[in-house]
Amino acid sequence: DVCSSELTGLDYYGLHTGSKKASSLVEPFGLRIPSASLLDKENSILGNPRFITFTNIVREHPIDQFINTFQSMGTTYVKSSGGMEITPVIRTNNTASGRGEGPAVLVAMEYGKGRVVVMGESSWMWPGWLRKADNTQLAINIFNWLAGREIEKLNGKKTEDSRKD
Repeated sequence: DVCSSELTGLDYYGLHTGSKKASSLVEPFGLRIPSASLLDKENSILGNPRFITFTNIVREHPIDQFINTFQSMGTTYVKSSGGMEITPVIRTNNTASGRGEGPAVLVAMEYGKGRVVVMGESSWMWPGWLRKADNTQLAINIFNWLAGREIEKLNGKKTEDSRKD
């Protein structure tokens, strides 16, 4: 049997980036979610440095197809704490990490006979945030990859860019 899962630090009503529970949820996969949110004044949206437009798409995984920007609020990065092989899909912008190649905010991995995708938070999947940047395409890509289906471009319908708000 094959099992796939997407794990995120849940929103303000459940697990979130500030919660140790979020990290304990991913520890069995050899991953860690730090408790501090990323800050990026240069790429912030809605006047909040925790609300970030990410453009550092890695381009090494099927999930990143058709993705140019991703917008999130209050996310953190995902770190490997063991010998598990992970594939970064989206990394922090250089301005958020203060480094050349920033840490990953979304990772994918094969685990046993299944697949796992991990992010530091999930509020980007709220209905209002799915309309931002390429967030809807990213969500569809994640679920299709987890299910072993082909990644397809959405109908070409334009989405909002929060940087204009």
